[in-house]
Amino acid sequence: MTSEIRANTLKSRVGLGTISFTNTGPIVSGIVTATGADINGDIDVAGVSTLTGADINGNIDVAGVSTFTGNADFSAGIDVTGTAIADALNVTG
Repeated sequence: MTSEIRANTLKSRVGLGTISFTNTGPIVSGIVTATGADINGDIDVAGVSTLTGADINGNIDVAGVSTFTGNADFSAGIDVTGTAIADALNVTG
């Protein structure tokens, strides 16, 4: 004989997160800690996202200021519309 527990919602004891189950998969609200994620669709991040060692294939649309603490390699060229201030600039080619 097998036992079964059926539920459509799980709530944490301290009230910090909820998991709801739908026909298309779970919906998680709150903080999620995972060792990996495979996202095959779009992802919408509201707030700050820190990507360490990210490999992004495709286009990135950035609105606002981007800060690079290391080298930024633009191997296909760079197009600047407006003012560009360079403290140290080395141009070859």
